[in-house]
This record gives sequence, C-alpha cells and structure tokens, in this order.
Amino acid sequence: MKFPAIISLLLLTALLPVRADTIILKDGTKYEGKILSEDETSYEMQVQITASIKDVKRIPKADVETARKSTPDDKAFEAISKILPVPDRQSVTRYDELIKGQVQPFLKAHPTSKHKLKAQNILATLEKERARVAAGDLKLGGEWVSAEERLKNLYEIDAGIAFGAMETAAEAGNFKEALRAFEKIESTFAATSYYERAVELAGKVLRSYAPVVAASLARVDSELARRKMELERLPAAQRKAAMDEIESNDAAYLALVEREKSELKTRWLTLDTYQKAPLQVVQNNIKSVLANLEKIDFEEQVDGGPIYEKAWSAASSGDAERTKELIAELKDAKVPAEYVAKIEARLAEVEAANAAAAEEAEAAKKAALAAEAEKMAAEAAEKAAAQAAAGETTDETEDPETADDGGTPATADAAETASSGGLNIKAVLIGVMVVVLLIALGAMLLGKKKSDS
Repeated sequence: MKFPAIISLLLLTALLPVRADTIILKDGTKYEGKILSEDETSYEMQVQITASIKDVKRIPKADVETARKSTPDDKAFEAISKILPVPDRQSVTRYDELIKGQVQPFLKAHPTSKHKLKAQNILATLEKERARVAAGDLKLGGEWVSAEERLKNLYEIDAGIAFGAMETAAEAGNFKEALRAFEKIESTFAATSYYERAVELAGKVLRSYAPVVAASLARVDSELARRKMELERLPAAQRKAAMDEIESNDAAYLALVEREKSELKTRWLTLDTYQKAPLQVVQNNIKSVLANLEKIDFEEQVDGGPIYEKAWSAASSGDAERTKELIAELKDAKVPAEYVAKIEARLAEVEAANAAAAEEAEAAKKAALAAEAEKMAAEAAEKAAAQAAAGETTDETEDPETADDGGTPATADAAETASSGGLNIKAVLIGVMVVVLLIALGAMLLGKKKSDS
C-alpha cells in the first residue's frame, strides 16, 4: 500500500496556493478567505489567522467597498498566470508541456472565463517563443540570441551557460554541483571572460563548503555508533533485515562514488554521513583547489571568445587563409578541439557550397554559349534561304526589254543581288542534279547486282 505517497500528495495539495474570496472595506482594509454566507446587511467570512487557526468574521455591507467571490476559473487561472516569464534555456518539449498541458486545457475547460483574453495572450507568447527555440534561437538572461548569432558566438555562449549553472547551484547552497560546474568551466572555458568570474565564485564556494565537510567528517564515528545502538535494540529478525538493507545501501553508494571518479572524472564526490573515506577525499580536494586558485595569473590569459567569433565569420565568408590563422590562435589559447572542429567544419561546408556554385555557374555559361551558337547558326541559315528566295524572284521579274537590249538594272546593287541570287539557284539546281544522278547510278548498280544474282 502506498500510504506515504498519498499522504505526501495530500500535504502538497494543502500547501498549494488557492485563490481566495476577497472583501475590501471602504477604509482600505482587505480580507481574503472564504465567504460562507451573506444576507441583506452583511457577509460572513472565514479568514485564515495562522496556518492552523481560522476565524469567522461578520462584515457589515455598509462598510464594504467591493466583494468578490472566487470562482473555479480563478483558481485554475492562478496556476497559469505565473508561467510567464519562461526561464532561460527551455526546450521545445518544455514549451509543449506548458502549452498543451496547462494553457490550452484551461481555455478548453473555461471558454467563457473572464481570464480568457489573458490566457490567450499567455498562449500566444508561449507559441512565439516555442517557434524561436525550434528555429535554434536561445533565451539567455531574458534576451533572445538568434541561431546565427548563437553559432557565431558559440564558445562564449556555452561558457555563459556553464557559469550560469554554477551561479544557480551556488545560490541554492548546492556546493557539490557548483564545483562540478566549475570543473567544466576550468577544463573547457578557461579561455573565456567567464573564467575569472568562475574562479572568484569557486573560492567563495570552497570556503563555505569546507566547514560543512569538516563537520560531517567529525560526526562519522558518532553516527556509526548511534546506528549500531539502534540496530542492537531491534529484535533479531528485524535487525538482520536492517543490516542487510544497510549493507546494500553502502554497496550502492560506493559503486556510485566509483562511477563518479571513473566516468564523470570529478573530484566532488557525493557524500554519505556514514562513509569517512569520500569525506576525507573531498576535504583534501577543497584544500588543494583553494591553493591552486590563488596561483592563477589572469594577466597571461587570452580571451578565446572574440577569436572564435572572428574565425567563424572568416570561415562563413570562405576566407580559408584567414580562418586557418585564427584556428592557430584558438589552439594557442587552448580552446578545446571540439570547438576548433566546428570552425573547420564550417569552412569545409562553405568551400563545398562555393565549389558547387562555381560548377553550376560554369555549366550555365557553357549552356548559354551553346544556345547562342545555335541561334547564330539558325539565323545564318534563315538569311541564306532569304537570299536564295530573293534571287529567284529577281530572275522571274526581270524586265524583258532590258534583257533584249543588253541593258543594265537600275542600280549596281540590284544587279549584284540578282547575280548572287542566280548563283544560289544554280548551286541548288546543281546539287539536286548530283543527288538525282547518284540515285540513278545507285539504282543501276542495284539492278545490275540483282540481274547478276
């Protein structure tokens, strides 16, 4: 039976904020609670004095400025009214949860609610932001970074995200996670402007964490003794079961610590009240890291963020020589290989696109030249045909008297055109005669061959 889960759910429900009925008096006094009843002259209202004490007040209507009873849609809207602003760096999945799991169900369940317009505005904002996230944009510090800007400034942006995670964990007092975030910054983003700020914050976290770990370490022996006494008070059967459970929990914890060391490669292990060795390891790490932080010299630090941005821009423009120079600078600044590889991939992508475009342009140029040559050939053939036709017409319409008298045409150009036309016609006739003779000759030879056979 899952009584603990049910009890937890009931407690959580009881602690959830519920929108109350509200009465505001003419003197400005405000009461929130539940209006139990009303008559012509007064309201009877239950108000919460403390978490466990309630009181019932009778309030004369003559003293009341406004009275508003909470409705089911008020309570439902209160849950979605706090959605905006959506926190930074949310995923498309999270936006879908807010849209489909909260706002749309409210609008469907309360189509005539007085909060409908506000709910629709919340929905429109969520859908707009979701579209930006789906397109690759990123929300940082409440501001939006476009997908293009994000790629161009990826190294600096990722460093900012890591530092933000460190700050959030530190503010929550989660020293282990804050220091793990610092490890990420130290190994990956030491060549950014965030590193100096992270070092300063790490020092504060370590100095706060040190007494916590020391106190836990000092209590291990007493905690083990207390647990032993509690086990001895148990009946034999229960003691055996409890000891088996403790042994199982200890084994699981030690396995977790080994995974953290081998897989996460972290110095900041999960701690256990009854396990002295990991506490000692973390205590030693606090001392050594604090000592190392004091030795860091930021005068020699190179900020790789602007270099990365320049390299991405050079690669995007296809400037291979400049890109390679900037890649060398990134490597000198010890920017991780994974980020250098992104620049190299961008340059290769742009070069491939440029090569394809050049090839396409060359093919188009060749096609245009071929089309022009074809057009010129067609025009030449058309012109020759027109000239031939003009010469034939001239022969047919020549003045008989001029021909008999041996006279000359009106102009030298006309005579030349007629002569040219006549030559063209003669050439055509000769060609036709040659073809006819060849056909005849072929027919004769074929006939001869058949007769011989």
